[in-house]
Amino acid sequence: MSTDERLKKYLQTIFDQMQVFLAQRKLHRVVMALIRIDTKETIERWEFKIDCDNSVSEDKQIKVDLKAIQTQIRDLIRQITASVTFLPLIDDRVSFDILFFTDKDTQLPSADWYDSTSYIIPNAEEVQLRSFNTKIHNIKASVAYKQNGL
Repeated sequence: MSTDERLKKYLQTIFDQMQVFLAQRKLHRVVMALIRIDTKETIERWEFKIDCDNSVSEDKQIKVDLKAIQTQIRDLIRQITASVTFLPLIDDRVSFDILFFTDKDTQLPSADWYDSTSYIIPNAEEVQLRSFNTKIHNIKASVAYKQNGL
């Protein structure tokens, strides 16, 4: 865990807003991009596509198996952790950016939020990761990465 208070505050803001967008069913994709600091080149792009069941309303109760959902999330986290076996080693200094893809009419929380690039990696290798379903949200994960030397 980071000891950098600015990073902690940034991530808390991101997670708080993600929760709002998810509850409003306006969030369709979350992307985390790793970018080389010196060249601004995207070298990894982690994508989480979110399909929402809009037939579920707030007043409709849905019975979910919390343990099954937690198991699915745990399995995805283990797969992400194991991805170190196939992802190229990163020797360069990198930064990261987190993107939310929302409905076009979504109200942004402040001027600190703005449109950004998609950080697409040309000729990337892509690996589909596990998906999971909460009965309201279906999440499909993948990672795209730049091969060393390409």
